[in-house]
Amino acid sequence: MSFLQIMRNTTLRKALFVSFAVHLSLQLGGVIPVLYFSTHLFNRTGMKNSESAYASLGIGFVKIIMNLFSMFALEKFGRRFPLLIGIGGQAVMLILLTTTMHDNFMSNPTVQTLAIVFTITFIAFNTFGPATICFMITAELFQENARPTAVSVSFVVNFTANFIVGMTFLPLMAVIGSYIFLIYAVFSIMLFIYIFINLPETRDRPIEEIVNEFRPKSERVDMAKLYEMRNKPGENADNPLMEKGTAATDGSPSAPLRTKSGVDGDGPRERTDSNTSSMRSRSGSSADRRYSLHRRMSLQGTPC
Repeated sequence: MSFLQIMRNTTLRKALFVSFAVHLSLQLGGVIPVLYFSTHLFNRTGMKNSESAYASLGIGFVKIIMNLFSMFALEKFGRRFPLLIGIGGQAVMLILLTTTMHDNFMSNPTVQTLAIVFTITFIAFNTFGPATICFMITAELFQENARPTAVSVSFVVNFTANFIVGMTFLPLMAVIGSYIFLIYAVFSIMLFIYIFINLPETRDRPIEEIVNEFRPKSERVDMAKLYEMRNKPGENADNPLMEKGTAATDGSPSAPLRTKSGVDGDGPRERTDSNTSSMRSRSGSSADRRYSLHRRMSLQGTPC
């Protein structure tokens, strides 16, 4: 499925914009300036170059620890909650950095220490949320035929924002000083609100349920009723809900719905019953052959 086909489909377009928002929450949150220019930022707090280098290594260590922690958090709490905690936490830290990095307060040793603490805490929130989840969430929002295009375009948006933020940070900081962090905080708050409203939880959910939540409310299907009807053979032929098929994985109303077990209708059950009967038949014939052989050998006096 091409990018234009995705954009023409209301359901997939909304899912793609949500993917963009998650990727932008990483880049427009200001993590790139902190990583690229951490030594410059720590020098502003009064650190020497050698001390700033060690502080930058500390940032790398924090990222490793938070990545390991997020591995377990994503399976326990899902995707949505850690992402929102990460974006919200980084927004708060950016507001605090706007104050502690201000030239009027940098001469205070306590403020200098707080600036370092807030910088490292900002990295922790960013790594726990956007930095981890943005690289996996897109694949969970799209079915197979739209997934490659959606992932590719989302990465283009990600690295384009990376380039823009990295190129504009130092010029903007030279003009407006620490208020540059306030701009990143505003972006984080806006993206937090958008993601909170539009991103469904994706952990341990079939793709049909996820895609169904991106459809207009008037076209959504009660998935519980739909699954229940799928499990009742012979009662669905004239059901308009079954014909509608609104939970299609590609957003089209005519595509078939797959149940949680990944099968359609009752065909697999019938095949299973057929396979079971065949196995029983083969098993029975094998037993009959063994009995006949045993009887012939007994009649001939051959020890069994």
